[in-house]
Formats: sequence, structure tokens, C-alpha cells
Amino acid sequence: MKQSWFLLIAVLGLTAMTQAAESGRPELLAFPFKTAITASGTDYATSTVGTDFVLSGTIEGDVTITATETCRVTLSGVTMTGALTITGDAVLWLEGASNTITNTAGNAITVEGALTIGGPGSATLTGAPAKNAGIVDATSVTMAGGSLSVVFDETEGTTKNACGVAVQNGAYTQLAGELYVTATSTNKQLGVALLKKNNEAVISGGILSITMAGEKAVGLSIDKSNCTATLSGGTLALYMSGAAAKGVKGDGSFTMTGGFLTATMTGDALLEAYEDSNEDNYTVTISGSSLVSDGTYLVQDASYAYAVKCGTVTISGGTVRVSATGLAGRGIGGDEGMTLSGGLFDMEVSGDCTDQLIEMLDEDALTTALDRGTATCLRMGSSTGTLAITGGTFYLTAEGTAGKGISCEGNLIIGTEGQTTSPTDAVFYPDIQACTYGEKVYVGAQKQSVYLSLGTAVLNSSASDYPGVTGYVTTASGDDVDYTNPKGIKADAALTMYGGRVRVYSKCDGGEGMESKTDMTIAGGLFEG
Repeated sequence: MKQSWFLLIAVLGLTAMTQAAESGRPELLAFPFKTAITASGTDYATSTVGTDFVLSGTIEGDVTITATETCRVTLSGVTMTGALTITGDAVLWLEGASNTITNTAGNAITVEGALTIGGPGSATLTGAPAKNAGIVDATSVTMAGGSLSVVFDETEGTTKNACGVAVQNGAYTQLAGELYVTATSTNKQLGVALLKKNNEAVISGGILSITMAGEKAVGLSIDKSNCTATLSGGTLALYMSGAAAKGVKGDGSFTMTGGFLTATMTGDALLEAYEDSNEDNYTVTISGSSLVSDGTYLVQDASYAYAVKCGTVTISGGTVRVSATGLAGRGIGGDEGMTLSGGLFDMEVSGDCTDQLIEMLDEDALTTALDRGTATCLRMGSSTGTLAITGGTFYLTAEGTAGKGISCEGNLIIGTEGQTTSPTDAVFYPDIQACTYGEKVYVGAQKQSVYLSLGTAVLNSSASDYPGVTGYVTTASGDDVDYTNPKGIKADAALTMYGGRVRVYSKCDGGEGMESKTDMTIAGGLFEG
């Protein structure tokens, strides 16, 4: 008889665990004590095996849960106006499709510990977080399932550096599920942000979709020291419409080994005035010019919109699709270096160059350029760095004036030294197709890659207090006419091609296929122009 009872208990236990597994929920025995929450207030979890809190119905006001061990908070048909605060590590479990938490006074969910999000359901969170705080705010965040929408309220938007998801001291990890972050404010705001140094964002599955409209907004911010981002699976979708917005931004590294990166960038370059130590604007007086009006001009610098702009960029697999239509829009940029060894790149930039970087102080109209920044698909921005393209398939199109398919301020390497690929092979790696459709643009008086308009120019302000203007030419004449052309592939330092295939097409007068400012070496591969 005892054996029969034991057998019955075992079967019932196995059935319960099987049902839990089939429902997509964690094994319920880990959270045996359920507490229903239908009103605001404070609840406590002291069990060493955790507690399952279920929020449902209409809750007006804040809910605080204090737990000594990991607890699970289930949203099941809840409509809440207030803040959910959890002390300790927590699992946020989503059930059903009608869960909302709205807190117009601050964060929607704050977890003083690690937060894991899962479940078969969905939820929408709306709030107005403070600087360096998020609508979802936790020590670390793991997305393991469910569908979560995080929305910045349109009526709130006076705070800069507010976040959709703020990771205060750890990692952001996406294993599965869907996270949608939408910010409609025109301020600088952050979608998903690592707020402490030496941390990482890892996306291996699911969907992370970020839509932002703010000036200088950042979708995935890894801007603290030594932070990194890795995409190995799933989808990272970026929709950035603000001026100088960045899809992924940081001084650390961006690594992609698989998955899908799609970015739609519609924001323009942002023009900002240079100022000296007394906060006075730098100005330039130009006279005797045949192309611009005489007058006093404001010296400005440009900050560009990028799909990805990090210290180093390494891509060995996956699919990259970028569309950049704003003024001097850019695709992927590495400030220190780039290594591209695999994957499919489908990139199109169509914004014109920045031709409004000097502003007449005594006129309303903006006129010609001080620095012609151009739309570029791939850009490596260090004169001492290297852009190495050893594999992958590239379809690069630049339609803006003087646009570039690939622009490298340092050394550019295509293929691998000793590569055996011959012109008779059916497939070439890397396989690069770069097309330009824009017109050439006239500039003048080049020094340290900075251009002045034609005519006699005098820098009125002292440049010694601000390193950003030390390269400006203080005198120029009509004889110093120069221009910048649309280019398929451009390197300021040495360009070496060991193998692969490069196909370049340029529609307009002055278009260039492949150019090096110093040395060009073709040691193998096939070039078609």
C-alpha cells in the first residue's frame, strides 16, 4: 500500500511539472506561496524559497515589495497607476495581453537587484524617469521571454539622459522575448543604457526594437568606460529620427557574430558653435570671395547620426541593413579601428554633405561650408587605426553629394595576405560593391582635413584655448580652390588589396572608384570599375 501511495504522489508530481513546462512557466514549486495584490501598499517576502506575487485588476497608487530572497511578480490583467518597486532580485512574469503600468511621476518599475523578464504574455510600461534612471530601472536586466513595451510619455520630455531601460550596475542580456522601447521626446534620451563602466550588453535571441526621436538620442548606450555590446543572434532594430542620433554608441567595442541588425536613420547632422574659454563663439571674417558673400561667419562643428558608432567594430557574421537619409547620414563607424570578416552588408546613405557649417552672423541665411562632412556607409575615423575587410558581402550605395561607400582615415586592407582566391573563382571574399550617385562639392584651403570657404579669411578669435579649431586656416585665397568627390572606397593612408572582388560604379563627374592619399598596393583579387 505504501508503495502505491508513493507511486501516486510521484505521478502527480511529474504531471504537475510537465504541465508547468508545457505552459512555458518556470516550475511553480520554486514559488509555492502566492500573494494576490489588488491595491497599493507594501508586501513582504521572507521565505527562503521565494514568493509569487500576482498583480491583477485596477491598482491606484504605488506597490512596494520587500524580499529577502528572489521573488516572482506576475502581471495578470493589471491596470496600475503608480510605481512598482521591488527590493531584491526578482522575476517579472507576464501573463495575458492587457497589463499596463503608468507612472507619470517617475519610473514604472524599479528593482534594487537583478531583474529577469519572462512569460507568455505582454505588458506596456509608461513613465517619466529622471536623469540616468529608467522606466525599467534595475541593477541588471535579463530578457528571457514575453513582450514588453516601454514608452516615454509624449507630455514628459524635459529631462535629458532619461532611459527606457536603465541598467545601473550590471549587464543587459537578451536571450528571448521582445523588448520595444519608444521615446517621442525631442530631448537627448537613451533607449537601453549601461550606466556603469566595465559592463556588457549581450543579445543572442529575440527582438530588441528601439524607436527614438530626440536630438543626440542613443538607442543602445554603452558609453561608459570599457562597456561592450555583442550581437550573436536575434534582431536589433533601430529607428532614429533625431539630429545626431546614434543607434549604438560607446567608446568600447561592438561585436557582431550573427543575428540581424537593421537601422533606419533619418536625422540630420547637428551643427554646434565652437566656443572659447570665455564662452564666446569663434568667428571668421571672409572678404573678396567669388563664391560666398563677404561677412563674419560663425565657426561650427558637426555631430553626425550613425547607426553604430563605437571605439572598435568587429563583425564576422549576420546581416546588416542600414538606411541613412538625413544630412550627412552615416552607417557604421569605428573611432579606433574596424575588422569586417563576414556577414551580409546592405547599406544605403542618401543625405547630402554638410554644406552649412559656417553661419553668417549678420544674415539669416546659412551659406557655404567650413567642413564638408559627407554621407558614408562604412567609416573608420582614426589616422593610426586600420580598417580590415577580409570577408563578407557588401552592397554599399551613397547617393548624397560627395558621398562615400567606404571612408578610412587610416590604413585600409582588403582581403588576406597570401589569399589564394583567383579571378577565375565564382565567389570572391570579400565581395564589395560600392556605388556613388552624388555630385562633387567645391571647398577651399585645406589644412588638417578642415576646409575654409574661398576668399581671404581671418580667424578673429584666439584658437589657442580650444583644440577643436587649431587646424583652421587663417588665410585663404581664390587660388586655393579644392573640391571633394564622391568616392566608392577612400583611404587617407595606405590601401592594400590582397584578394577578393571590388566593383565600383560612379554616376557623376568627378566620381572616383578606389583612392589612397598615400600608397596603393594591389597584390591580388579582382577590381572592376
